[in-house]
Amino acid sequence: MAQNRIPNEYASLMVRGGDAYAGASSIGAGIPLLINTAAFIGTDLSAAQVAQLDYKTVRGGLSELSEALRTQRGLAYDFCFTARDILRVYCGREWGEAWLVAGFEEGQAVPRSYAELRELLVALNNYFSLNPTHENEAVGITAALASTRLVALQSAHEVINARWASIEAKVQLRDARVAALRRRLSGLGKELSQRLGDLDPRWLEFGFNLPGAPTTPEVPVDVVVTPLPGAQLQVACAPSPNATHYRFYYQRPIVDPAPIAAGNAEDPLFVIEGLTAGQAYLVYVSAVNAGAESELSEPVNGTPALAAAA
Repeated sequence: MAQNRIPNEYASLMVRGGDAYAGASSIGAGIPLLINTAAFIGTDLSAAQVAQLDYKTVRGGLSELSEALRTQRGLAYDFCFTARDILRVYCGREWGEAWLVAGFEEGQAVPRSYAELRELLVALNNYFSLNPTHENEAVGITAALASTRLVALQSAHEVINARWASIEAKVQLRDARVAALRRRLSGLGKELSQRLGDLDPRWLEFGFNLPGAPTTPEVPVDVVVTPLPGAQLQVACAPSPNATHYRFYYQRPIVDPAPIAAGNAEDPLFVIEGLTAGQAYLVYVSAVNAGAESELSEPVNGTPALAAAA
């Protein structure tokens, strides 16, 4: 028998939620739906989509912040490395107690971790502030530059920590909103089961499978996306057992809150048209028969090719 499990995977859940909202809007009043109405489904669906887009937006800038931190760590390391060479004139070629005041507590190795670099910059700033004659402005080894490197390193670290805190908050909110949507769809399924027969075709209007359908097609695998001229993507996958046709979806990361239906085909081959050249897309496929639809396949990246220069 076909199952109506509420999807865990986000893209499949959004498609199910969109179908449920469409069904409740068009025929819900005639069933009638008394608890899980179009208004309630739409509210929960929108809240989950907004929370997901907020999370994606905040998460999307993390790589740039990570690179900024790596840059500042590299500059801090280079400063400490050069300062160490300068200090050998004053503290000795070999490590000894004279090195302690400059921040080198166990040898002359320059650390690479944030915490150790920060402590070393603090010590070097203090050292050169107390010993200005040991500075070397020609190579940029001064108390002022130590302070500059310290502030820049700390700032980059604090910014990325704040971003991670924001990401965690967004994840928690997104997960709560997604859980609420799943509960809503589960409740909708239970309400429909009290009003519709197992083979009533109105189940399909809500994106649900017919509970009395004999089989559910397997999720498509081996999805391959190939760019074609004219801002198109060709999508192919392996045939799915028990499928009579296939549905194809695309989604722009961050921009689109849910996958967008592109069309159907009897064979596991389809060309998505009307896309934007150079825009990255996620592509999904589901397998369908007369009474059931599989969840979406794993997303595959695809980018329509830019037009060749004349």
